[in-house]
Amino acid sequence: FIFVNRFPFAVKPFYVMKADDTWARSVDLIYKGEEVSSGGQREHRYDVLMRQIEEKKLDKQSLEWFTSFFRYGAPPHGGFALGLERFIYKMLNLQNIREAALFPRDIERVLP
Repeated sequence: FIFVNRFPFAVKPFYVMKADDTWARSVDLIYKGEEVSSGGQREHRYDVLMRQIEEKKLDKQSLEWFTSFFRYGAPPHGGFALGLERFIYKMLNLQNIREAALFPRDIERVLP
């Protein structure tokens, strides 16, 4: 397992907190050469969030559903997501990630 820390903010979403002008407070967990988890600290300050939306040249109005809650204050927060299928796929050295999925999608199966 290897953690990769601090990605360039330019390649991260607008809601990721900056560590400085260049780097984002984000992390990936790599296992056997594959990303199995991604996470980091989220921006919780409304004014900073709005500046980052401008910096990414995104439409503020289309993101109002996300940003409106932050007007009233939000606590510092963060988290991560674990790609369970990716982890199992790499742990068991499977040939295809669909072998690790409970309901794999393919051209003949869209719904479980």
